Amino acid sequence: EQYGQAAQYLQQALALQPDNLENRKLLLWCGYQEGDVRPLAEFLLQQYQQQPTATKAEELAGILGRLKDPAYSRRVMAGFAASALPAVRKLAGDYFFQHYHPVLAAQTYQGESPYAGCAAPVLDTMVHLRSKDGDQGLSKLTSSSLLVRQQVSTTGGRTWSISIAPLFIDSGSVPADLPVGSSFLRKQGNEGRPELWEDNLVSWQWQAGVRIEGDVDWDLRLGTTPLDGIVAPAVVGGVQAAGEDWQLEATREPVRESLLSWVGQTDPYTGREWGRVVTTRLSGAKTLSFADWWLSLEGSYALYRGEHVEQNSSLTAALSGGITSDWQEFERSAGLFVFARSFTKNSNFYTFGHGGYYSPARQLISGPFVRVTTKPESRYWLDVSLSVGLNYTDTDDAARYVELGSLDPNLSEAARLDPAGRYSGESDLGIGLDARVRGLVPLSGGWFVGGEAGVNNAADFTLWQVAFLLRYRFGEGRGLGVPEQRFSTLTDLVH
Repeated sequence: EQYGQAAQYLQQALALQPDNLENRKLLLWCGYQEGDVRPLAEFLLQQYQQQPTATKAEELAGILGRLKDPAYSRRVMAGFAASALPAVRKLAGDYFFQHYHPVLAAQTYQGESPYAGCAAPVLDTMVHLRSKDGDQGLSKLTSSSLLVRQQVSTTGGRTWSISIAPLFIDSGSVPADLPVGSSFLRKQGNEGRPELWEDNLVSWQWQAGVRIEGDVDWDLRLGTTPLDGIVAPAVVGGVQAAGEDWQLEATREPVRESLLSWVGQTDPYTGREWGRVVTTRLSGAKTLSFADWWLSLEGSYALYRGEHVEQNSSLTAALSGGITSDWQEFERSAGLFVFARSFTKNSNFYTFGHGGYYSPARQLISGPFVRVTTKPESRYWLDVSLSVGLNYTDTDDAARYVELGSLDPNLSEAARLDPAGRYSGESDLGIGLDARVRGLVPLSGGWFVGGEAGVNNAADFTLWQVAFLLRYRFGEGRGLGVPEQRFSTLTDLVH
């Protein structure tokens, strides 16, 4: 009511002095206090454009949050970024950083800030250890890799990267009595050549990519599966487009659940190669915000293909919601999630034609989550998350062999009956868990150290991962940028 009365007096004053800018500005501030933000923003922008000063820029920047027009705010900040005044450029840099664009921020303002140095070249060296339990020689898998990655940023918020990673993969020795490959031929008296079944592999892989920060963020990647695998390597990579509250992605990635699915195997009884499964996935996500509360929806469709492997597909959907609040120097999120997925076929076997990866007909997980992470402006990064849910799974029956073709009429009766048999499906109800801790700390002289540790049992196995990172930045500044913010719903470690 007071602002309304003040506006009446100001309108009367403007009728007498229509060119009085101070009275016009005060009138617009009265409208701002009653929720009419845009006229004031347009006035302040015009004043800044006529006589650019840091004070006028700060006044305009201070009200853009209430305008709730991201496109308008981005246009204003693009103008600030081109200013000759460092204080005005800092306003733009801070805005870019708050909207998860640390490279653009550092390219806009080069002074002291939480993002200082984020556009400088970086050399990363990471040791990564991954262990998955399972049957010796089949589903059990241990891998270790040494990743070396060079990142260079260019104008326009672009960051180019190239990485190479030697790796060692081991699944142990398969017991002689377990059926692998075309093992029905063994019942005909063919002992095969057990040495053809690989239990470990030394190889390497590479990946190149570019990330582009802007109104729409782009992430493009191109690489290969391990180059020395049994089956010829496949091209992998992905394209991701994302805004502040949405994401669309198309990826082609290896299925890293066994030697069979990751690099392929050789049938000890026929000498034929099969495996090396690659999944082509289309996915999307949308987040709705309600003050401190939020709701996130995700969905994906994936095709699974490999050499002499039955084609498979899956549908995945996830819904999570919670509240985010400040807690000392951290941001804390807590809430509930529901995750569901379904595969067309059960291909979690190691006889010929199967892919050697977990593929339940139905899976449903639901429960609480909590995540605590440092704020983006912190001088170190720590991210701790825990998700626990009731996990129901149901697998279908499956043929013992796939892609048999015509059988030799001279096979024994036992050999003929084996391919006609089926693996029985099963149901299970248990507790699914995903826990992880990640961090990055600046040292001195351009050095950073970081690491990650995580455990996940959302599938029919438990997966452990540990990584250690050593980073060197070729330039000044200890800014950490905006580390990975993706929330875990028990699925990030299992694909």
